[in-house]
Amino acid sequence: MSRPTSAHGQVPRAPGIGPGGLQFRSHGFWDPKLEKQRGILFKGFLPFVAVMAIFIVWGVVSIYWGSLYETNTHRLSAYVINGDPNGQIGQTISSAILNTTQPLSPNYPRRLGWVERSLADFPTAASIEESVAVQEDCWIVVRILDNATAALQSARATADASWNPANVVQVYYSQARNYQANSQYTLGAVQEILQGTIPQLNVALLGAYISSSSNSGSSAQSALLNAASRAPATIVQPVAYTTNNLRPFNQTVTIATTFVGLIYVLILAFSTTMAGHGMRQPIQPWLKLSHLTAMRLLVPLFAYFWLSLSFAALNTPFKVAFTGLNGNAAAGFFAFWAAMFTGMTVFGYVTEAFLCILGPKFIVFGLMFWIILNVSSANYPLEMLNVFYRYGYAMPFYNLKQIFLTIIFNTGRHIMILQYFGVLWAWLAVALLTMPFWFWYEQHNTIQERKAQMAGGQGYPTPATSTGVVGPAAYRSEKDLEGSNNHQDGAGNRGMPPSFTSSHTTPRSTRELGEEESHISSHGR
Repeated sequence: MSRPTSAHGQVPRAPGIGPGGLQFRSHGFWDPKLEKQRGILFKGFLPFVAVMAIFIVWGVVSIYWGSLYETNTHRLSAYVINGDPNGQIGQTISSAILNTTQPLSPNYPRRLGWVERSLADFPTAASIEESVAVQEDCWIVVRILDNATAALQSARATADASWNPANVVQVYYSQARNYQANSQYTLGAVQEILQGTIPQLNVALLGAYISSSSNSGSSAQSALLNAASRAPATIVQPVAYTTNNLRPFNQTVTIATTFVGLIYVLILAFSTTMAGHGMRQPIQPWLKLSHLTAMRLLVPLFAYFWLSLSFAALNTPFKVAFTGLNGNAAAGFFAFWAAMFTGMTVFGYVTEAFLCILGPKFIVFGLMFWIILNVSSANYPLEMLNVFYRYGYAMPFYNLKQIFLTIIFNTGRHIMILQYFGVLWAWLAVALLTMPFWFWYEQHNTIQERKAQMAGGQGYPTPATSTGVVGPAAYRSEKDLEGSNNHQDGAGNRGMPPSFTSSHTTPRSTRELGEEESHISSHGR
């Protein structure tokens, strides 16, 4: 039988298909008939905004603000090696560095943790590199030339044209260890000290030399003129400094690899968690707890395996060199992939736990908390942050970043990679041990919600429909809505679309729900 149509050939909308005479897609937002529905909306939305403002902004986001607020640069160790302790050059420069107790400028408000070390500790440039770039005992070293003052006097007396002012002061640092801290605090602070001290020192050295020559007779004056003509560097600017970047951060694209990209890895893992949550609903309610646990732990691994491989391979067309491990790019790539796979698995399992604890509606709070905790401890060196941020040594972001820096830039001791991997494996161990409990907790809460709805007289659908995959009390399409009023099935259910029958919507009793929970507790494993 054909359905009645209007003069325009359209199917008329059935009246009164909702409670209180509500009609499908026929009301304005402020319609008095929607007063109850508006109340439900506002009662849910306003508390959400309050929680976001108080808990997320002030309680979580403020953690990141705090990591940038307090910069205790005096905790960053720095060495002065004075090879000219009895000369004017060595005494002037070392004193300027070691006595820097006042703010240098608004850009560098704190001094570094300067320590004077002896020549015996660092006899060669290689020993300095070992300390700065391999052992990472300190962040920066200022090395003053051995007997610099006496060497300058000899060069002036002999008019030595080979005198190189840049060799007098050598600065050693490892930029790749933390390019932000080195650029803003360590190297910048040292350069400001030297740029303020060396010009004054050069003027003092020149004045003293001219005065000495004037008082020493014609031979000394002739030596001055000879040096000025043949070796002007010994007269005009005899002292300068050179910076030696032992581990240059010369691949800008690795900012994405070693820091920002980690946020994307976490988001990919979170997306995998939420996609898996939706796709497993048809089977999840019917599985024993042991099988549910195995499914939720093993199935995502397939996604993490390929996603981490794809993420690692993404670096190759952008010429990221994985040569930090003794120049072996192949070994570096697979080590990078292994770290990425481990890290993504950790992120995925943690978000699975958040899903069980908070549920799909509130998992965003857990995700933001997890991101902020990691990002706050992976930006600047933990030594210079407030002691609160020492938790960062146990965070996945920090340990992944250290692994990547070693693989790409050859920073630190290679053996430390095992320690960083160990932290990630510890996260995996905790996740594997606690996941069964979180899955049981999720099932327990679901059953309690069903009981509460039964007690309120609302009824509740079967487990297969409670997940949201099939909504027995909801209409599937506008076509179903239009034909629902006149439909009556064999069980006398009026107003239900033909696509649903009474067998889908018959609520189970509280006794049956209790039996289900007992079955899960006793036989779920």
